[in-house]
Amino acid sequence: MQERRVTYGLNLRGMAGSLRKSMGFYVFLGFFSVFALLFVVLPLAVIFLSTEAEDLLKVAVDRNVISAIFMSVYTASLTTIISLIFGVPLAFLIARYRFPGRDVIDAIIDIPTLLPHTAAGIMVVSILGNRQPLGRILSSYGISFLDTFLGIVAAQLFLSFPYLVKSARDAFLKVDPNLEKAARTLGGGMFTIFFKIYLPLSMHAILTGAVLTWARAISEFGAVAVIAYTPYTAPVLVYETFVTKGLEATRPIVLLLVIITLAIFIFLRKLSKIEYE
Repeated sequence: MQERRVTYGLNLRGMAGSLRKSMGFYVFLGFFSVFALLFVVLPLAVIFLSTEAEDLLKVAVDRNVISAIFMSVYTASLTTIISLIFGVPLAFLIARYRFPGRDVIDAIIDIPTLLPHTAAGIMVVSILGNRQPLGRILSSYGISFLDTFLGIVAAQLFLSFPYLVKSARDAFLKVDPNLEKAARTLGGGMFTIFFKIYLPLSMHAILTGAVLTWARAISEFGAVAVIAYTPYTAPVLVYETFVTKGLEATRPIVLLLVIITLAIFIFLRKLSKIEYE
């Protein structure tokens, strides 16, 4: 009995010591987490608190503002759909097959995320500009990328496409290859294996990549401004308003953009069944 009491006392002292040490760790986490959150929360709080409701209502019915926001949402959605159609097969190819140049292709896909966005815009113009070989051919068929919504999509696609491919690639890599082998022994072809095994098991990550692609596309400014300054997207309109009218005139537009994009983003996350942790 005495021995049990001694052991119990030692356990209590050990737990108390562990708790004291853990408290320091929790304080460490809390301090740096709060500090990091301030970088996001403070700008949002300033925009909300410094914008009058009357000014917000004015921009909410401004045809130019609504048109710019619609253009951003529309082109970002189109960019995401194109990324899904072409990015998922490419991601599967990189993830499941070994071939010469595979690592080079995988590295090339990362390049747009490393470039200054204006440099990315220059690269897109160098291919699709009306005076460039490919751009000249397309222009002869009435397809122009300079100052058109096609140019906006091209710029957004170049910079946001990697997010979808990388998310899908990582998801495909996590699928157990033994499932494919078992399906083959049962006579399943690769189309069946892809659509009934790989795609369902990777869908969560693919949808996550699609949401990230959409978010990245809708926020793009630098590359879009180079190839298609007009028609205005929301980021370009914000910049134009800031340069010509100043900070006070820009705040209501920014707040409206935050509200609309946040609502759409939450909807997309719910749609893809991505739960906040």
